[in-house]
Amino acid sequence: RRLAKWFLETYLDEVRDACATPQSAADIVPLMFRRELDTHQLTFAMGEALAHLHRLWQAGELQRSAGDDGVLRFVRAALRK
Repeated sequence: RRLAKWFLETYLDEVRDACATPQSAADIVPLMFRRELDTHQLTFAMGEALAHLHRLWQAGELQRSAGDDGVLRFVRAALRK
């Protein structure tokens, strides 16, 4: 349990830091998964990236907005105007 919590907190910290600039889930995947992924693994990885982004968003640490391209991007709440 402690190891799982450590991994979760580590990934949340990395995602939070990455969101100093706007990031999509696709931008976060390589941060969390540092190896080549096949299609099945990429689908899982996108879900994990979205879960981490949404956790921080729900906690009020990130804000999200849709770009002109329709992609949701997340940025640290304190840095967004």
